[in-house]
Amino acid sequence: MNLWDIMSNGGPVQTIANLIKGQDRGNAAAILKMKSKENMWVLQDSCTNAYESMVVYAPVDTNGMQSVITGCDSSNLAILPSGFSILPDGHESRPLVITSRQEERSTEGGCLLTIAFQILTNTSPTAKPTMESVDSINTLISCTLKNIKTSLQCEDS
Repeated sequence: MNLWDIMSNGGPVQTIANLIKGQDRGNAAAILKMKSKENMWVLQDSCTNAYESMVVYAPVDTNGMQSVITGCDSSNLAILPSGFSILPDGHESRPLVITSRQEERSTEGGCLLTIAFQILTNTSPTAKPTMESVDSINTLISCTLKNIKTSLQCEDS
């Protein structure tokens, strides 16, 4: 789990499994466990290259996940993936999509950030979102954006 993730609330995270996909350590699939939420794991897939970086993750119930691992039917396991992607904005003056090194930063060029969440706010499909749930989602998006910028050492411009 990284600094951008609001689900961990800054608490300790344990890696249960980490599968590297290729030679870059940034390309991996992982199962993570937050100390503060004993009954939940997070499945996370990350990928980075010269053209994009993305992280997709989904919280899952540990009991359901353990039954899937042992070969049980996975159709009843609820998975609502969320994540973000970072792409260059098209200016060729900045060859790297993400960098925290000062010497590689440029005043011309930048990146585009897309954040997507799938959140169950009510179990009824016909229910309308409450103002409280809209406020919570706005806070979630704002905090996630701030945490991504902090983890990449990006300043506001």
